[in-house]
Amino acid sequence: MRKLTESQFQELETQLSCPNGENGLAIGNLMHENNCDVTNNAIAALQLEANQQTLEIGHGLGVLI
Repeated sequence: MRKLTESQFQELETQLSCPNGENGLAIGNLMHENNCDVTNNAIAALQLEANQQTLEIGHGLGVLI
C-alpha cells in the first residue's frame, strides 16, 4: 500500500465524512463492501420480530435500506 500525500489524505478524510461526486461514490461503495457484515450482524443481533422494522443509517450509501 502506498503512502498518501497530505492532500490525498485530506481528500480521503473529506470523502469518508461526507461522500460526494465520483470519488464519493467509489468511497461509499468501498464502505459498503467492507462494512456490510458489521451492519448485517448488528441487525441480526437486534432479533427483530416479524412486525418490527429498523432503519440502518450508518456508513456507506444506504444500500441496505
